[in-house]
Amino acid sequence: MHLNFHTRTARYLQRTSLIAFVLGFATLLSGSATQYSKLEQIKAAGVLRVATVNSQLTYYIGPDGPEGFDYELIRGFANDLGINFELTVPPTIDGVYAAVEGGHADVGAAHLPVELQRADDVSFSAPYSEYDYYVIYRKGDERPRKVTDLADKQIHVRAKTATEDDVSLVIAAHPDLQWITHESMMASELVERVAVGDIDYAVVRSSAYTYVRRMYPNLGVAFVIGDSVRVSWAFPADSDDSLRTAFNNYLQRSRMNGEFAAIWDRQFGRTNVFEHVDSRTFMRHFKRRLPRYQNEFQATAERYGLDWRLLAALSYQESHWNSKAVSPTGVKGLMMLTSNTASSLGVDRHDASQSIDGAARYLVRLQARMPSRIAEPDRTWFTLAAYNVGYGHLEDARRLTQQHGGNPDHWADVARNLPLLSRPEWHSKTRHGYARGGEPVYFVRNIRQYYDALVWLDYRTARGDPANRMLAVTDSATSSVM
Repeated sequence: MHLNFHTRTARYLQRTSLIAFVLGFATLLSGSATQYSKLEQIKAAGVLRVATVNSQLTYYIGPDGPEGFDYELIRGFANDLGINFELTVPPTIDGVYAAVEGGHADVGAAHLPVELQRADDVSFSAPYSEYDYYVIYRKGDERPRKVTDLADKQIHVRAKTATEDDVSLVIAAHPDLQWITHESMMASELVERVAVGDIDYAVVRSSAYTYVRRMYPNLGVAFVIGDSVRVSWAFPADSDDSLRTAFNNYLQRSRMNGEFAAIWDRQFGRTNVFEHVDSRTFMRHFKRRLPRYQNEFQATAERYGLDWRLLAALSYQESHWNSKAVSPTGVKGLMMLTSNTASSLGVDRHDASQSIDGAARYLVRLQARMPSRIAEPDRTWFTLAAYNVGYGHLEDARRLTQQHGGNPDHWADVARNLPLLSRPEWHSKTRHGYARGGEPVYFVRNIRQYYDALVWLDYRTARGDPANRMLAVTDSATSSVM
């Protein structure tokens, strides 16, 4: 998949030349003048050529391989067509358009803004998402509520970047404002500079802000500036519309069968933010409590092939990293194991090291019971749900999901059906009966949030000072509300 651009193009041309010859020869034999559509030619070649960019929204290499919202759509569309795909990854959005316009790619899939009209050069698909631009401010300062409140203020924004080219729409709509553009600064860095007081206002994509706002509880969205931006895929602007039509049809089917929702959940479901007070508490505990147990989380995770940050996130959800925690139902310790579970694992719940080890073994045991066809990250979310509600109840919810036409192997679908286990008309029909089905949904959601926060903080701490700086900001915010 990671062939260079020219090699991929050459190989594709070799294949399509051969296919064109075969199709042409078949046409001569039949005596007809059949014209094969773009879609038919691509299916005959067996490969969909896709141009995209390397970004968090579109395509990147994660811990378990390629990820990204557009990447998953690409894979789903190619599977729908029954063919493979090859990626070309130009360094810029302009390069994506050039690849499509020049015939080097069949489609450009990179969260392309429809509002930047290129009607003469490409043809856009139906929109599949949208985002806004947020004006970010620091809470405690006066909140601007409309554009005129920003008069005589400096507003910081990313300049046109390699992977975004639509910020110019906002700037062009408000040329009277004092825009300070930054060529190399990431959106997360702009947000951080507002949080620490270096700058007063920043304008960033809503999608970018969603990823980082949990770390900055002292920030808020002042207002949305400009219109919503719809995003689509780009196809060659020619008379043959068969491939674009096929993609539009795939989008419609995937929305109806739940596939699109599952992709959305895998990419964005984890980005729901903490409540602000909870965020401040988390940051304080990260600084003061986690260091007592981090080495144990890391050693245990390595022993069982787990991610230590997942274990730590689970522990935070259960006890807030308090080894003496006791729930109203009698579960105890750092990992809040029940008496029966602790006995079956042979661990002392009051011993932090044994508690972490027992929870890790229990997770591995549950994960091994999951059907092998369930892929990551859904497999992990199911494992966590089973840790909370029990494997039998999870299986009941998966069966209900299938009965309702959902996919029992997609967490997004099962999460919608788990709450039914608390309703008599549904749990009476299940094998394991009543359960507080809404709890595992919140349980998994929270752990996903804590896990992402730990991944981010781990990265920032490895870089040095920025994480400590951010913690100082959070602590000062905490003292004003706790």
